[in-house]
Amino acid sequence: MRIRFENVQLPLAHFSLKIDFDIEAHSIGVHGKSGAGKTSFLELIAGVRRAATGTIQLDDRLLQNNGDFLPPRHRAIGYVPQDLAIFPHLNVRRNISYGNTRPEKKSSVSRHQVIETLDLGKLLDRRVHDLSGGEKQRVALARAILSGPALILLDEPFAALDPQMRETGLRLVGTLRTQFAIPFVCVSHAHQDLTSSCEVLIEFSQGQVVGVHRNADSADIADSANNAGNAGN
Repeated sequence: MRIRFENVQLPLAHFSLKIDFDIEAHSIGVHGKSGAGKTSFLELIAGVRRAATGTIQLDDRLLQNNGDFLPPRHRAIGYVPQDLAIFPHLNVRRNISYGNTRPEKKSSVSRHQVIETLDLGKLLDRRVHDLSGGEKQRVALARAILSGPALILLDEPFAALDPQMRETGLRLVGTLRTQFAIPFVCVSHAHQDLTSSCEVLIEFSQGQVVGVHRNADSADIADSANNAGNAGN
């Protein structure tokens, strides 16, 4: 996966988001203090926000090039926001099935594989209000995977979890690499949450990228992603 931001600017309430980088990695972790611009960065990739200037490119596709703007529905990007955005009127089965209702977004992994890997089999007929925080997280991730994305964006997936569930959440994010070989960008205010699963770590402060570092364990992480991809071929 290659993500390129060139001269991208987005005015926000207290500062302007200014991003210039060109990164190639299977997994990217984004950290920084609250209000640093991390979520706005994800929203630019997803197409929820439109930059005032600049170019945003994912692999060989231009998501935005100054006046040209690719709508979110054509970006093939799965987005799991902080509030998870699970439909409260649908049960688990219908929530995760919503991800693969469009033929053009058919997932490369099977529904059965997703349900089994994320341990959702016993939850399929449960209503959303009967789920724990960790269970809701798994449902939201399953729906994103089944949308057939080229990339998944995760916004603070560990923020609402207690310490025990936090460890479960970290392993859950790791399945994107080890089981499904889907590239992802994960945002967390805690740097340590990202080191076990991300090849490249980006630090934001006041709307600017103040550090881009390749994880010391990035070779092992990349090998895991490649092995998962080869296993699916």
